[in-house]
Amino acid sequence: MAEQHAFKHTMPVAMQTVDMATGTVQKTEDVSWGIIPPAADKCQVCAVAHEPHLFHDCRSLFYQYAFYGRQRRWPTWADAAAHCEPLVVDALKDTLATNNIKWTDPPDGAQPIAHLGETEAPPPRGETPVPADALLQPGQDIEVTHPETCEKTSAKVLAVVPKLCPVEHAIADQNGRPRPMMVDAPRHRSTLYVIEIEQPDGRAPKRIYVPQRALKKGLADGAKLGEAAP
Repeated sequence: MAEQHAFKHTMPVAMQTVDMATGTVQKTEDVSWGIIPPAADKCQVCAVAHEPHLFHDCRSLFYQYAFYGRQRRWPTWADAAAHCEPLVVDALKDTLATNNIKWTDPPDGAQPIAHLGETEAPPPRGETPVPADALLQPGQDIEVTHPETCEKTSAKVLAVVPKLCPVEHAIADQNGRPRPMMVDAPRHRSTLYVIEIEQPDGRAPKRIYVPQRALKKGLADGAKLGEAAP
């Protein structure tokens, strides 16, 4: 078993030393037991898959024990939603009431604690993978042809986003950036390519989002034009 200090999350446990011959308790002491961290693709605070701007699951045993190990009290729904916008908190309260679940607050005099006490929730430990059937790779330089003027412009693949994965997560993961707290709900049902097109006069690059099917057709059409060119 790994040494207790090797675990990031621990919980206090009362350990008794018993005389096996007499059955008497010789001593009682508090020790810290390690808690196995959540899966890489789950929230690292509550071990449940959810968007960063949404609340943690107060029913999660991992969240309860990890929170207790840090704060020496059990988490409440107010703690689980402490990092959320007011509209999200109101929606959570309505959902709990609809399901006959009581909203809970910290003990008198205590303030809600976001996450496990950190300023921000730690990001998932895994990276957004590039789909195996990707036609292009993140960081790849390409040329984009304007559909009306046929003018060619330099561009770069910023990210290759798997289906139903938050675009902001893929951009951050595949470019070595920290993940943002607020993301848009993913709606794309196929691989999505985020491409940045260079702009003249030093302006910020223009960003376009191209689904896999459209990119595949565009690459095929480009190859046909290249073959027909003198």
